[in-house]
Amino acid sequence: MIDFGTVLPRLVPAATADAEPYRGYATESLPGAATVYISTARTGSAEGGAGDDVTYLPAETVAACDADELAAAAFDNLHAVEFAAPEHLDGDLLVVSGPHAGTAALILPDVLPRLTGAATFEHGALFACPTSHVLLLYVPRDAGVHDGLQNLAAQAAGEFEYDERRRITPSTFWWDGDRSAEQVTSVADREISVDMSGPFGETYRRLAG
Repeated sequence: MIDFGTVLPRLVPAATADAEPYRGYATESLPGAATVYISTARTGSAEGGAGDDVTYLPAETVAACDADELAAAAFDNLHAVEFAAPEHLDGDLLVVSGPHAGTAALILPDVLPRLTGAATFEHGALFACPTSHVLLLYVPRDAGVHDGLQNLAAQAAGEFEYDERRRITPSTFWWDGDRSAEQVTSVADREISVDMSGPFGETYRRLAG
């Protein structure tokens, strides 16, 4: 019987969604990333990346649980995680580190005020979850959005490239300050491409002047 108190969601690359042990239940939550479940219970057979002390729940274990109850417990546990104060890198770029930092992208409306001290985000927030242990944040406020986006995209691509065992996605995203997130950058052959065709493009042009 699984202890729901030890279960959390975990973001993994969408390309691995059909791989064992979570074949059949991984669900895409961001472009290029899928959500699975992990247990932090010490079993002696952790299957996480380097430095992880977690076990990825297999499909048969998940199938034996009530789906709504499991999801509610997992996300409640993620909301309860105490994230370390972010480090400042290249000005206003924030770097959050820790075992569940990358997956905190799934609960951005909750963790962003905690990590930044801000109560509202008039222009949304740019973020990246390159690995399970890193969340990158940039809150656009003015014409600095150009450099902020460039720094964020470069850092995300670098983190993804460096940490092969914990990779999620090298892409960056924009949260609109409400309920929606859209992909802003992607990486192919180590080249970063920017997509300004969505609502973020309007915000960018307004701020950048």
